[in-house]
Amino acid sequence: ASAFVVLSENDLENNSGIVVDNPYLAMISILDYFDNRPVPEFNISKHSQIHESVKKPDNLHVGAFSVIEQNVKLGENVSVWFGSVIRGDMHYIRIGDNTNIQDNSVIHVTTKISPTIIGNQVTVGHNSIIHGAIVKDRCLIGMGSIIMDESIIGEGSIIAAGTLIPPNKNIPPKSLVMGSPYNIIRETTSKELEMIIESSEHYIDFSKKRIVAETGAGQHGLATATVCALFNLKCVVYM
Repeated sequence: ASAFVVLSENDLENNSGIVVDNPYLAMISILDYFDNRPVPEFNISKHSQIHESVKKPDNLHVGAFSVIEQNVKLGENVSVWFGSVIRGDMHYIRIGDNTNIQDNSVIHVTTKISPTIIGNQVTVGHNSIIHGAIVKDRCLIGMGSIIMDESIIGEGSIIAAGTLIPPNKNIPPKSLVMGSPYNIIRETTSKELEMIIESSEHYIDFSKKRIVAETGAGQHGLATATVCALFNLKCVVYM
């Protein structure tokens, strides 16, 4: 199986490009190409909604069908992934540098009582809810977790997938927390703290690749090249 991928008009005219023999090589070849292209500094999906009052950096990445409303301030290199809602309509929301809010998460506040503050280098996993709470720097909030009003998650903590933190709880720094309702299992290890930072760095890098792909119709090309290789089709994909 193979696909022939061209990456520019010059490639098309000169009949040059990348020949790939399977879908995995197609993805690797195209993403390697993205790594060497200039990265636009600003990318917000046209299918997202961002209120004019939101304070945002030039290197923000926002995926399709996300909503960011009113009194929200986002730090450098923040990425907000598909379908997430960040709603600062009843109090303020602050999200620090190098933090990622993954798909379908909800960040909200407690009306006139508690804002939501998320620190630097935080990963908020898919389908999480953070409601009027504080998450300090370098935490990992696992998929499907719920952190309720006026709770505080200490720096360097891991909240495991599906954990419920009820209102007014104070989780000490460097805690591994699991359960619904929660239990503090132990302190996080140095290896786990390194993993939290790596997760932040990974999402910064990945969001930049998404920016290049989305601004250059790259995702359509990538999908087409993969299909061509899967079904043994000879095809040309213009990136």
